[in-house]
Amino acid sequence: MKDFVPIFQIGSSKRNNQFSQKCSTMLPIAANPAKFSVSSSYMENRMYSLDDASPACSLVLPERTDEWPSYLEGSLFQSAVIEGSSRLQVPPSMVIATALGAMSAACQALIDIKQPVGHHVQASLMLLTIADSGERKTTVEKRFFKALRDWQRIMQDKAEKDEDRYIYEEEIWKLEDKTLKTEFKKLIKNNLPNEELKEKIENHRHNRPYRLPYKRLLYDDTTPQALIQLMHRHSSNACLVSSEANSIFSGHALREIHHLNTMWDGNDIIVDRVSTSSIFLRNPRLTLALMTQPSVVDRFLNKRGDEARGMGFLARFLVVKPQKMSGNRTIEPIGHLPHIDKFNRRIKEILEQTQDIDSKQHTIEYTADAAELWKKYSQKIEKEMSPDRLYSHHPEHASKLMDNVSRVAAILHTFEGKEKSISLETLKFSYKLCLRYSREFIDHLAGEPTIVTHANLLVNFLLDLIDKENKPNRTNEKIHGLTLKHGRYIEFSPSIIKQHGPNPLRNNANRDAAMALLTRMGHLVQNGNRYRFSETILGHQSPNVKNGEAYFLNSLPLYSHQHYYCPSRSTYLNQHRYMIIIAKDYDKE
Repeated sequence: MKDFVPIFQIGSSKRNNQFSQKCSTMLPIAANPAKFSVSSSYMENRMYSLDDASPACSLVLPERTDEWPSYLEGSLFQSAVIEGSSRLQVPPSMVIATALGAMSAACQALIDIKQPVGHHVQASLMLLTIADSGERKTTVEKRFFKALRDWQRIMQDKAEKDEDRYIYEEEIWKLEDKTLKTEFKKLIKNNLPNEELKEKIENHRHNRPYRLPYKRLLYDDTTPQALIQLMHRHSSNACLVSSEANSIFSGHALREIHHLNTMWDGNDIIVDRVSTSSIFLRNPRLTLALMTQPSVVDRFLNKRGDEARGMGFLARFLVVKPQKMSGNRTIEPIGHLPHIDKFNRRIKEILEQTQDIDSKQHTIEYTADAAELWKKYSQKIEKEMSPDRLYSHHPEHASKLMDNVSRVAAILHTFEGKEKSISLETLKFSYKLCLRYSREFIDHLAGEPTIVTHANLLVNFLLDLIDKENKPNRTNEKIHGLTLKHGRYIEFSPSIIKQHGPNPLRNNANRDAAMALLTRMGHLVQNGNRYRFSETILGHQSPNVKNGEAYFLNSLPLYSHQHYYCPSRSTYLNQHRYMIIIAKDYDKE
């Protein structure tokens, strides 16, 4: 834990005591205060503490950085992630998602998870990595899915070699069947006893040769409809791995996406056909390990995003959009990757246990202390679906979050070869990881709530008014020698919004809702018939709704980027205010 000191020391005189609580907002400071940087250590410690699972505390998602949680040091998973990120020169988040996809595909046929509240979930994940061409998506997938692809080739070779045997035995069987039936016809024609021959025919029918099933596991660019048919033909255990994902994120595929939801939920698939035989897929297991470019996802969200969200399809995904690295890599050979090799050997070991995929899955539970913490986490997420809380506009995502936590925890537990029950450490990591994915979901898949869109329009309109007035006392002037600056402000009448504001805000309901949100966030107060708007929080209390937590208005500074400033010698409350933190390096060397 870092040492904490106030960013500005508060005097010990009695006159400052009344402001001591408000003015003691703490900021972490590095070992060398001269190199203090708000944007790194400060933001790190604004993250939600996993040790404090009390529902009374607001849940704050990790900041928008490319820093991701780490699993147990020396574990197969963590060692492979570190090696993959370093040697392949890709972000850790891309490696984590790819590794989890391979692990899910291998483990899903073996295990179920019993939640602390009693119900069971399966161990399949739906993962989506959004990255541009040139970010080495395919390179990472080839390394971490090697054991799975090798396994599939072995299964395919066995099925192909068995085909000659099947053809030969089928020909013999047909000849014998024809002979028996011919003899049976003669007995019937001559009215002779035929019970013994009838029994032979029945036994022969049960001994018909069969093809060795090709237990196909991996599918590439396959539509949901075709995938169900292929799973029915080959195996109910499957993984759709794609570096483009066009087959999923296309308009016509949306008609069949509800089947993917059904499989994620662990339910059987029944597809009734009029012209062909119906499909019954019992206890299917499906991992989605998708990689695609931002343009594909953006096009899908623009055209069918609301429909996909309404179906709950997107809410099931663990999504990541990694930081770009193309253009910043060094040219050097990849060389031997021992930890990724160990990763693939473990995948192979698990696959060898899945020969009978129709067998009953092994049920994994939590240890007693992990189960209690799981319940606290679950209650906390439930509370965050309340109005003006983190998931108030994303309840479908929040309702799936703890299921995903359990799936990740069970997969890690199985992959690492651990016995007995899921430990507290594995649960904590899985929860922290899924919170990080939750941040990515809200940023890239959830879509912006209408009220946020309208509030951003209102803020930008008011900031434009301030710039047009160009008054000296309303500029963004920095405080000399400090790391803070004033926010811009203006007083206005709502009539100016009706007359000159953006079209959506000329609607009374839209305008009132946007103004109400800014009021709850502390950036707007009413004074008679007029309103005062400020780029920073008005007043001296923390707002009920904090920017960047329940809502994210990109037109305003985040709550975590503001500081309540108290001049050390001031006794006047009107000189105490919220100000914007400037990330400033004091190293003059």
